[in-house]
Amino acid sequence: MERTMRRRMGATAAALALAAGGIVLAGCGGSDSATTTASTAAATSADTIGTTAQADNGISTMSGTEILDRSVAAAKAASSVKVSGSITQGSQSVSLDLTLSEGRADGTVTVKGVEVAIRVVDGKTYLKAPKELFAQMGASGEAVGTLLGDKWFTIPASGLGSENFKGFEQLTNKDALFSSLVESSSGKSIAVGDATTVDGTPAILLTGAKDGTLAIATVGEPYPLQVKGKNGSGQVTFSGWNAPVSIAAPADPLDFGAIAGGASTTGSATTTG
Repeated sequence: MERTMRRRMGATAAALALAAGGIVLAGCGGSDSATTTASTAAATSADTIGTTAQADNGISTMSGTEILDRSVAAAKAASSVKVSGSITQGSQSVSLDLTLSEGRADGTVTVKGVEVAIRVVDGKTYLKAPKELFAQMGASGEAVGTLLGDKWFTIPASGLGSENFKGFEQLTNKDALFSSLVESSSGKSIAVGDATTVDGTPAILLTGAKDGTLAIATVGEPYPLQVKGKNGSGQVTFSGWNAPVSIAAPADPLDFGAIAGGASTTGSATTTG
């Protein structure tokens, strides 16, 4: 039974990981979660782009690779960013509404219509999911869902759950997310496209080998602003650059490994024969 649960959990996380990797040139806005402090006024004064006071940053005269490198470097140097939108990989759709900062994250990921709250604090990942998510994992999952449904729990460093939920963790690492922009485009031709605007901010489009487009700001810092996938396969927007955030760990989270392991063992014993 535990083996079945591992397989089903792994399939869900794999879909998330695939979506995370597919965000770049293959793939909007949402509300901030309750634990994220990022007021509109603060965001406007904290290096928010798109104001007329900001000068042209000169990237429009560069090659596609140079623009991308400049943009990724700016994104990594930023203290925070809001990531929102949706990604489609085959029949799998994943919606994101996340605030990412250095070593911290907060928001929601929705997969198969089930919304999962996620929070990362000091390298530890916490999740809160409804019973429906666990029900997708089979009989043992239903037992675990009874105990963990709608409660915060930690992803263990090893054992059951440590690998199965990696898909969630991959979506919340700011630097890794923007590194994937470069890695996925390595060795591929990146064409410089037309000038455009994203939420009022002047930008230029880059087109990759998969025919998705990445919009990069041409004023202020050359931050990535939006990724659009080919044929409507997804759209993800990056906003709120350098807005102040305050993310705290949830109180009294449960231990997924201990609870899931016990439920799996019980499930095996009651279904033997």
